Amino acid sequence: MNLVIHNSTVSRYVGDSYTPSSLDAAESLLASKDVFSVVPTKSGLYPAAGPGHHLSYSGYENVWVRDNIWLAHAFQQLGHVDKSRVIVSSIESFYMQHKDRLVLCIQQPSIVADVQKRPHIRFNGNNLKELDVVWPHAQNDAIGYYVWMSLRLVQADNMSLKESTADLIANFALYMWRIEYWNDSDSGHWEEEQKVQASSIGIVLSALQMLLHLKQSNRVLANALELAELKHSQGFLEEAVAKGRISIERILPWESKTAGLERRYDAALLFLCYPMGIVSDQMETQILEDVQKNLCGTIGISRYLGDTFWGPNYKKIVGDKERTSPIEEVSARRLVDSTGLEAQWCIFDSIISVIYGRRYLRHARPGDRDRQIHFFNRALGQITAEKEVCPWKCPELYYWEDGSFVPGDVVPLYWAQSNLKLAFHYMRKSVG
Repeated sequence: MNLVIHNSTVSRYVGDSYTPSSLDAAESLLASKDVFSVVPTKSGLYPAAGPGHHLSYSGYENVWVRDNIWLAHAFQQLGHVDKSRVIVSSIESFYMQHKDRLVLCIQQPSIVADVQKRPHIRFNGNNLKELDVVWPHAQNDAIGYYVWMSLRLVQADNMSLKESTADLIANFALYMWRIEYWNDSDSGHWEEEQKVQASSIGIVLSALQMLLHLKQSNRVLANALELAELKHSQGFLEEAVAKGRISIERILPWESKTAGLERRYDAALLFLCYPMGIVSDQMETQILEDVQKNLCGTIGISRYLGDTFWGPNYKKIVGDKERTSPIEEVSARRLVDSTGLEAQWCIFDSIISVIYGRRYLRHARPGDRDRQIHFFNRALGQITAEKEVCPWKCPELYYWEDGSFVPGDVVPLYWAQSNLKLAFHYMRKSVG
């Protein structure tokens, strides 16, 4: 296998095939090294990064809605629905405390041009307070993830739906309709320049489609949506779903066609394949091929071509001061030439393994199983070496420094850990 295995001990467990016992051995080894350990804040939400080698300037001690929903999804998949419920309930508590912000955006949608006035997607996880810093809160995908996960728990009978929760969900649906999410420029998964992005539209569309489906059988949801229609517009949810479908079909397989900010390849599109499953088998194949041919590196996968975040020798070019502010950092990143040496992230290989595993379970094609194993092995290979500052962890990314790829400052990233756990889960399904 043409693989880079960062941790020599892990390499002993990597192979061309797996059995239940070999998976048990690999997972037991990682568990003994606390690779999967996650430590919540006082609210039950999780910071972006765990205790390890990440400097205070990063702000990763705070919580992101998106990252927490990925953990909630993994917990639900792995049977820990109590932890998933806590995450969703705590995010709901945060948004209920700041519901006036959401209501005002619905009443006056033009104010969302000031992104600080939008619902916040990053906050203090200990006290559920907003952070008094400027941040690119225009991230429709994060809100879409929250609504989608809440509805997943309801659909699976893992959570009873309160009237207050249904009202909040209905208001978020109204919010997306009022800001015309299908044509709204947001900062998306990577919190960067605002543009119309297929990955953001797709996440919201997935949530709204589930909402449209569940309102047929859930009286609490139906009542909340009926009240929202009385206050605003009959059939707004159906319109939002229809326009979202049209918009995403016009953009895919591109991430964005916004003039001046066009982007053909972006790894965030993988999330429309899993966990959302919103694209056709043909489009899923296209996205997988695009990522593998254009973004796949020796260790991990780049977010997109020309990504300057943690580009070559990043810490020498972008100092601590610039890295404390997203505005100053974006400006400083213009000095970085990342061509061909973009940072390689550790959240994607596990997800590609899961996608191929699900394809194998559907169609039993050996090629899908082989690719599942290959990307599973790549994800294992990203675990930091014993000799490194923070050993036996899933880093956020590897970046090019003085002639080689080394872990970035954020180690471990909980999102990467949860994805690796999901990859183990689907490897077991395939082996079984």
